[in-house]
This record gives sequence, structure tokens and C-alpha cells, in this order.
Amino acid sequence: MCMPKFMIEEDFWSLFPQAIIGIVICRGIDNSIREVEFYEKLLREAAQEAQQHLGMEEFSSNPVVDIYNSISLRYGLPCGGEDVDTFVGDVRLTQANGTEPFLPLGSDDNAPPYEGEIVYKDDAGAI
Repeated sequence: MCMPKFMIEEDFWSLFPQAIIGIVICRGIDNSIREVEFYEKLLREAAQEAQQHLGMEEFSSNPVVDIYNSISLRYGLPCGGEDVDTFVGDVRLTQANGTEPFLPLGSDDNAPPYEGEIVYKDDAGAI
């Protein structure tokens, strides 16, 4: 399988010249396993630490989302997760033009990003 490229476009760097970007690729993750107690504890602890960073929290019922949300909360570090096998072409971190198609997790309704919003997108639209 050919790995897509991850590119950061100049319009991102013009807004965030000091940003530090990292990418971690994990293979073989079974996202269907749900150990409720483990994830609830992970989120509860992270939410307590997050009070220094955030006033409100919102979580999905998806285990991988719980894990990266807990990391974001615990360390005040934005992070996310995507299924790289679903990307269409290369991935770009850039500003949206506002017309990119986007289907939020668990929805069938198109919700394009706002013009100028920082997004990840591939050849099919916003990710």
C-alpha cells in the first residue's frame, strides 16, 4: 500500500509560524473493542487536568476518539485520529475555502468547514 503524503500548506504557516506538527501512524488497531471502565477513567482523569486548559469538554462514544481527546485534555495539545486507509490522495493541512464536502463522524449530512478554517483535507474534501 502506498502511504499518502502529509503536506502543510503555506497558508497554515503564515498563521502559525511557530507551530510544531507531529504524525504518528498506528496499524492494526481494533477500534471496536470497548473497555468502558478503562476509557471512562482515562477521560475522567484527563478532564480533571484539563481544567487548566479548557472550560468545557465534549466526547464521542468511539474508543480511539476517547484516547486522543484524553491526550488533548491532559496536555493541552490538540490531536486527532484518522483512518489513513480512507484518504483520497494526499493530505494537506491548510485553510478551507468553505466549499469542501465534510461528513462529521456519525452523520450523513454534509457540513462544509467555514472559509478560512484550518482543516485537514484530501482530494475528496475536508477530513
